[in-house]
Amino acid sequence: GAGSKGGEGEEDKEKRLRSQTLLAPDAVDIYLLRPSALRPGSFSGTHAAELAAKYKVATNTIRDIWNRRSWMKATLPYWTRSEVEDYRELCLKRAAPLPPWLPAPPR
Repeated sequence: GAGSKGGEGEEDKEKRLRSQTLLAPDAVDIYLLRPSALRPGSFSGTHAAELAAKYKVATNTIRDIWNRRSWMKATLPYWTRSEVEDYRELCLKRAAPLPPWLPAPPR
């Protein structure tokens, strides 16, 4: 509010206190609970919201883990071969360098 140092409002402070920093094992657990792993072809916003509440993070954090936009290095050992290939194709399509931790394509 007005006159506070740093300019952090009450709402920002409350949001920061409610959210929690994830650890790699949490990200792996969340990834393993992604809808496609439980029931291929399914998606549940309710499932994302339940996990977000459990881990005290935003639902978009859950979806980013599921969609391999965050925690890639931690979850990589649990990606299917097609998920690795999809990620490789996405990097190439965006003309982005392939991350050094991404395994080489099978020969």
